[in-house]
Amino acid sequence: MLDHFAERQKNASETTVDSMIATLERQGLPASRATIVEIFRDLDAAGAGRFLVGRKQHPSRFVWGEESCSVGRRARDGGASDAGESAPSPAVVTRAKPPTGFVDHPFLLRPGVQISVSLPPDLTQTEATRIAEFIKTLPFDR
Repeated sequence: MLDHFAERQKNASETTVDSMIATLERQGLPASRATIVEIFRDLDAAGAGRFLVGRKQHPSRFVWGEESCSVGRRARDGGASDAGESAPSPAVVTRAKPPTGFVDHPFLLRPGVQISVSLPPDLTQTEATRIAEFIKTLPFDR
């Protein structure tokens, strides 16, 4: 998704979830609404702009606080700025390896199926809610 913004010629001031799904599908890439929302929320947390949930006929969207092309290029180039500096930008979203000290929480999903979730010991209510909302998107109803 960020590669798309890195390759653009013009910056976007706003990007809707639906337009991002359509763009990725045109490129033959899998596009799940939940994943795009998660990326937009991560970009929001990193300070690249604000993710706004759609309400009253307004679509869910990301309003860029930085130049979308620059954010995409920094993500693609591993944090280097457009000027060639090596200082990472706060808008670059990275996935770090989980630190040691996570707590495993076993859960009996159904008879004969036990799962385990590893979570940080200082899990916040906000993080727990985010995980719960993510889990709600996973079932494949038959």
